[in-house]
Amino acid sequence: MEPFWERKMIMRKSLILGSAAAIGMVVGSASAQFNYNDSYGWENGGTTLGQFGDNLTVENSSEQANSGASSLKMIESPLNGTPQAYLAFVQNLIDGDQITAGFWVYDTTPGTNPSGRIWGHYATSDDVNNYKGSASGNSTYSDGNGWSYLEWTWTFDSATNTRDAFVLEARIYSGTDGDFIYIDDVTVDVTSDTNENVVINFPVTPPCLDLNVTNLVAGQISTFDIANGTPNAKVVTVYGFVPGTTNVNNVAGYCASFGIKGVKQNRVIGGLNRTFDANGDATFDLNIPLNAQGKDVLFQSAENGTCPDECTSDVITMTVG
Repeated sequence: MEPFWERKMIMRKSLILGSAAAIGMVVGSASAQFNYNDSYGWENGGTTLGQFGDNLTVENSSEQANSGASSLKMIESPLNGTPQAYLAFVQNLIDGDQITAGFWVYDTTPGTNPSGRIWGHYATSDDVNNYKGSASGNSTYSDGNGWSYLEWTWTFDSATNTRDAFVLEARIYSGTDGDFIYIDDVTVDVTSDTNENVVINFPVTPPCLDLNVTNLVAGQISTFDIANGTPNAKVVTVYGFVPGTTNVNNVAGYCASFGIKGVKQNRVIGGLNRTFDANGDATFDLNIPLNAQGKDVLFQSAENGTCPDECTSDVITMTVG
């Protein structure tokens, strides 16, 4: 086994979000134009990338769907301000990039609240929650006759290079406590004359497992706890130093897209035969050598026997104390 503390590489923290959009390039007579587009419909069990307002509850719901079987349910309680759900995060933008986004809203109260609205704000690419000013949006509200479509186009403004990202919002406007709307089928299209680096992110599948690491201190014993597993199923925990993707396809029964580069059998800690107990919990201890102090390490767990579906934890990043 290759002990993680012997590696010299230091990992830098990275934002891990949803999938990047496909890239297309259309060549014109004068210059190239780069086109990016992607869509999302809540079929992966996700909810949002974030929100504004602690009086907003969001759920992945099967009660209503414009297409497929799921949508986002937004519930406002108590009434206060204008709660906002963050539906998409567009990174690496430059001045002049054109962003066109739209989504469907469901409500059945024509001419009154609750209603939905499409809006946006600016951020920085390293943090979806780093608010850098309003981008405004469409003044039109959902029409209250079931599913209605809202769309708007923004021209990106970096405000003298102080921001480089855009966050798409769905806003709810309520009349009474507990009002709700549904959102479905988001699309985002970006065009640019020169930008080759745009990334479009949507909500990711919620983690199936809960990985917690305590006392990651050089010269001491660290404890790894994995919860929410299937009783008696096997579970593996891996480590690495660089964020990325390693696709494991039915190797020793594991199917997973790890959010860590270079995952392989000698990057397993705790063994290949560790199992969840009757409550779906597993735990193991690991001795941390003295020379590991200051190292940055990524960890992730995956359940065995879940092919073709995946059951993993979030990637967690920790520095050995």
